Amino acid sequence: NMLTALPDGFTKLANLRSVVLQDNSLTTLVPLGGCLNLTALDASANELKAIDSSIASLIRLTDLRLSGNSLYELPAELGNLTSLRHLDVSRNQLVTLSGAIERLLSLHTLIASRNMIQALPPALGSCASLVVLNVAHNHIREISPEIGSLAELDVLRLDHNLLIHLPDALGRLSSLRKLFLHVNR
Repeated sequence: NMLTALPDGFTKLANLRSVVLQDNSLTTLVPLGGCLNLTALDASANELKAIDSSIASLIRLTDLRLSGNSLYELPAELGNLTSLRHLDVSRNQLVTLSGAIERLLSLHTLIASRNMIQALPPALGSCASLVVLNVAHNHIREISPEIGSLAELDVLRLDHNLLIHLPDALGRLSSLRKLFLHVNR
């Protein structure tokens, strides 16, 4: 499809639980702010350059997929989505993961591969429920020791970055079963 906008009537879809908007030409998701029961949103492969602050009203959202857009940053309001378990922001233009990440305490899976991220924020260590962290294909040069706080982490993808050393804190990841470090500096 080639949808470029959502109708204003979307704000009245109070019972909408899941919406897939993948592979369109959307530049905004503003009308979704009224869909208060939304639990899953897939807006991958659109033309989003920013996420509007109205996303903060989607407090029941557990699955958010925004891959393949042109996002440069994640809004601070993303931190209001405290029920969020799966976040995919891969294949964007992100240079950093926002400070809002630290408030996503239910986050289970974070996929931020194929961006331009240069460092993982120390606040990521607050995401104690994180099981999968994929930041492959970025420009990450250093991993902060706070990564050792991710006690539930099962899969860690750091491949295709610019790492030259790893923190000793990786040794505290006792649940880690899969670690990808190939093709680093």
